[in-house]
Amino acid sequence: KAGDVAFDQLDTFLDAALTGVSFVPAKESRELLKDFLSSAQVSPFFRTGESTVYTEYELVDKTGRTRRVDRLMIAGDLVTVIDFKTSKADDIEKGKAQVREYMGLLRDIFPGRHIRGILAFITEKEVLDVQDIYG
Repeated sequence: KAGDVAFDQLDTFLDAALTGVSFVPAKESRELLKDFLSSAQVSPFFRTGESTVYTEYELVDKTGRTRRVDRLMIAGDLVTVIDFKTSKADDIEKGKAQVREYMGLLRDIFPGRHIRGILAFITEKEVLDVQDIYG
């Protein structure tokens, strides 16, 4: 199914994902991505089951400004937005605010559905649930 990652084929997945990219990630970077994608906290977001998955999904706010979410998953009554960060060393509060903004836009697009926000940290292989201050 589109959006699913076959964890026994991560090398093939990474090769396909990097097709056309003008740089070749170092072996350490590939290993870091493989570890991240297969970690217990992160892998459920790549085993999509019955979810519809969008990557680099564009949202437009009421003023016409475009936002692009890294990963959007829709499964029945649940809409999950995921923003990937290289490390927790990035500004976590800024990341939370960004995800909350996405959640607000998605609440308007998907009224009545539960909106879940996630920050995913690649280096630490961790995810953080972002609380929706409006919902």
